[in-house]
Amino acid sequence: MDLKDGLEESLEDLSKKELRELLEKKQDLYDEVKEEMEFTLKNAGHHLPGNTRDNYERELQMIEQEIDKIQTALDKK
Repeated sequence: MDLKDGLEESLEDLSKKELRELLEKKQDLYDEVKEEMEFTLKNAGHHLPGNTRDNYERELQMIEQEIDKIQTALDKK
């Protein structure tokens, strides 16, 4: 599920179980991206474009926002 505008409405339609599953998936995705970022930055040295870290940080921030929205929806149930 891509989380865009109107997310709150679509999350309200999900059951607690579905929200928990979605939350777990997003948390796993966050951990995977963070691990990938750390591995890439550690092992690539100076061979990466300067915006690589910024791209990872933006992606992590987006996932964090999605996690927050899912958690808020779950807290309302």
